[in-house]
Amino acid sequence: MKKIILIFFAVIGNLSFSQCTYHLPDLLILENDTIMFQKSPLYSHPKIDFQKLFLEKGIKPLGWGNTKNFQAEWKIIENKLYLSDIYSCNYLKDNYKADLKELFKKKYKNGLVHADWYSNTLYAPKGEHIWLGTSPGCKIHKSELEFTFKNGVLVKSDVSNNNFFKSIYTENTQNLIEFIEKNIDLREVIVSDEEIIKFTITIKTGSSKNDFSINIKGDIKENNKNEIIKIVKQLPNFDYYHTQGKDYNIIFPFRIAYKKLTD
Repeated sequence: MKKIILIFFAVIGNLSFSQCTYHLPDLLILENDTIMFQKSPLYSHPKIDFQKLFLEKGIKPLGWGNTKNFQAEWKIIENKLYLSDIYSCNYLKDNYKADLKELFKKKYKNGLVHADWYSNTLYAPKGEHIWLGTSPGCKIHKSELEFTFKNGVLVKSDVSNNNFFKSIYTENTQNLIEFIEKNIDLREVIVSDEEIIKFTITIKTGSSKNDFSINIKGDIKENNKNEIIKIVKQLPNFDYYHTQGKDYNIIFPFRIAYKKLTD
């Protein structure tokens, strides 16, 4: 009698996620620390003409995918957010920065401008980080500082920790195969005359290590897919990622193939 032997192959395909966008970060000077953050409060100012401010002077963004041609410097003094400088993105070479007195008129006092137009939260990365995906990818930090302002006044500050978890299943795809094999006999679930069967298990991350969703695409019947999904849902944990105060949902495609050999 011939014996069917299953040989499995599994790889993680291209990650599917909302692409992170990285620009020259703004700087926040807080006591003796200088903190970098991505979303500049200048973008919410109703009257600043960025075209006139830098582009008309021939100052263009640096690097691929970067649309920002300035770096603003901020300070928190007595719980108020102040703008202290706006540098050219190439300041070390061109030594150019905006004239805040000319730009903000009467709002400019003692070298500072109170950012009373800004009502939002700034997120500043802190500590350990990981990179996801290929270049330019996305950098997720273990912790983030959060500063919430209303009309330029600090109303809340906080720190979010444990912003990502990396499971053994994305570290090594063989761990997923072993988990499936331990809990189900695929020779009974997948019935096909094909010598090589290919399918993709996609796992989408959620808000925690126990919050994830699963889908399957490929050359297997619907009832077979449901059996495999039922097993994969029993994973004890899976990746999760948070950044900028939000869940960062990523779809991991595990491309799986098995070949039937006969003894």
